[in-house]
Amino acid sequence: MSLSGQNDKGVDALRLTDAEKDALITQMNRRTAETYGAELRQEERLPYQGGTGILLKLQHPGGSMCNYLVRPRNISSIGLGFLHGNFLYVGSRAHVQLITKDGDAEIPASGKIVRCQHVQGHVHEIGMRFDQPIDLQLFVNNCVRTTSDGQESVELPELSGNVLYADDLVDDQELLRYHLTNLGVDVTVAENGMEAMEKLGESSFDMVFTSVALPGMTGAEFTSAMREKGFVRPIIAVSPDADSEEVQQTKDAGCTDIVTKPFSIEKLIEICTEHLSAAGGAGGPLMSTEWGNTKMRPLIISFVSRLERNVRALESLLQTENNEAAIKKMCTDLKGSAGGYGYPDITRVATEMCELLDEQGELDALRGKFGELDQLT
Repeated sequence: MSLSGQNDKGVDALRLTDAEKDALITQMNRRTAETYGAELRQEERLPYQGGTGILLKLQHPGGSMCNYLVRPRNISSIGLGFLHGNFLYVGSRAHVQLITKDGDAEIPASGKIVRCQHVQGHVHEIGMRFDQPIDLQLFVNNCVRTTSDGQESVELPELSGNVLYADDLVDDQELLRYHLTNLGVDVTVAENGMEAMEKLGESSFDMVFTSVALPGMTGAEFTSAMREKGFVRPIIAVSPDADSEEVQQTKDAGCTDIVTKPFSIEKLIEICTEHLSAAGGAGGPLMSTEWGNTKMRPLIISFVSRLERNVRALESLLQTENNEAAIKKMCTDLKGSAGGYGYPDITRVATEMCELLDEQGELDALRGKFGELDQLT
């Protein structure tokens, strides 16, 4: 039994006709093919219509549940892409009723929201990752894709995050950008260590890749400089030789892991899944205890939008010394406000940071406590 048109089972927040939905998806597919190449996108995910709508049961921050009728775009064994008429929090729990390819049955699948991208107007494209892989043969035809050498292709997870890659070799820049963008990761490139340091001062990054042989500043020197400035997130060394002296020096300087050239997509998936899922809040969405109060929801959403900027500003202050007064003010402000919006854990960590400052604690201890705050947000 198809859910197509059964709006009584869920709110259709898209507010588009079936023809408008189909036209929008056709336009998006054309744009994707122009950007990535049609063959690449077919390897990633397969078109999936699921009638003209499937039922989505969403757990909002705070615990409330809502039912929506959403329009699927594509599917893989590990996830679903669909169009929705509202912004959704990354990390929110979700349950869908997948419609089989013959339209005769609905099969439930659970998971979490891993991506929310604005398309146009009120329309957003949502990425959902399943808790358990599904059998694609139940939902789409010709579901087994193979590579040019006849081997079954690798299923690509849908991730999010911002990555900086420092390397002067254009060929390697383009190849790593190709692989990481394909995983849903935004990539910024720097030609050398000094440029990378400047970019890190301008923006926040969830992870850094660095060649071990940068011009003007080696990968080890760059890694050491970043650690001294308080950068606590993963730094991944890139080298054609995993056993080289430069790799060992970069390890000693504080890099988190090593990737060897030519790039292995399996290794990149392993690293990105481990570190970017943590950066994106692997512990779940940012949940407000006040979300049940519907009048508070606009205020909570506004607070959360400011919170990210404030946390990044605090991170920047912690990278250099002699900023105790500014750090104390930010922590005090956060301590006083977060609990009122339903985030007592943020208030707790901000309070502990204030106590460390009162005790004239070491900067390293403050940075460690900030890491806990960063995980909460």
